Amino acid sequence: MIFLILTSFWFWVVAAMFVLLIFAEANDSSLGTFLTVAVGFVVLHFLSIPILDWIKANVKTLLVYSLAYFPVGTIWAIFKWYLKLLDVKGSILSRENFFKKYALEINKKVFEESDVDKFYSNYLEDSRPKPNKYKERIVLWICNWPISIIFTLFNDFFSKIGNYIYNSIGKYLDNMSKKVFEIK
Repeated sequence: MIFLILTSFWFWVVAAMFVLLIFAEANDSSLGTFLTVAVGFVVLHFLSIPILDWIKANVKTLLVYSLAYFPVGTIWAIFKWYLKLLDVKGSILSRENFFKKYALEINKKVFEESDVDKFYSNYLEDSRPKPNKYKERIVLWICNWPISIIFTLFNDFFSKIGNYIYNSIGKYLDNMSKKVFEIK
């Protein structure tokens, strides 16, 4: 694999394709993923890597891998859907107390407390992610699971680090803002 020498042009082409796959995953772009893989085959051709000959010589192995690929992708899509549900639920729950408090205060005359609970329950049902509205994304998770796993692990990891740092310095930044604007 001499073409992967760090200073070679082809190393950077392969690295750029990997980055494009990550961006396609981040943007839930099945077209971006397809185009990146298609360009990848063209790059392999220009690198004189006989990909078609390899496929012909390894049909049985490729078939076994293909048969395992989609079940693994399906398991990943179920897990990724669960992560999506937790994310949306966390977002909704962070607004729940605010919603109930202000709905009651603003509409004491119009709503009884039980009406607010019923309205909120309907709001939850309407806000709940439904698989039929996420079909393209779920299919992308199934078909592109290796990149999706890498993206999810890195994105979640770095997001948690970023949130931790922000939470650590948030009060300091707020105090700085108050001092600059001379607010007590």
